[in-house]
Amino acid sequence: MITLLVRYPKSHPRHQVQPDWHPWGDMTFDLFKPGHEAQLKLTQRIAERRGCETRIAPVGTNFKAEGGE
Repeated sequence: MITLLVRYPKSHPRHQVQPDWHPWGDMTFDLFKPGHEAQLKLTQRIAERRGCETRIAPVGTNFKAEGGE
């Protein structure tokens, strides 16, 4: 299972609520389910249009604990 992690820019109002990397809407994507790539890319584009930085990572990844920004 993988997830899309996002981080809002400092200028975005949601940055005050959630400044660190976090899963986008608690969504997960099953690597063995057909069509997961298209669904993941669509979700990633939506997040980026809202000004978020994005990363694809295994479920349970904590970038803050692993030295990420």
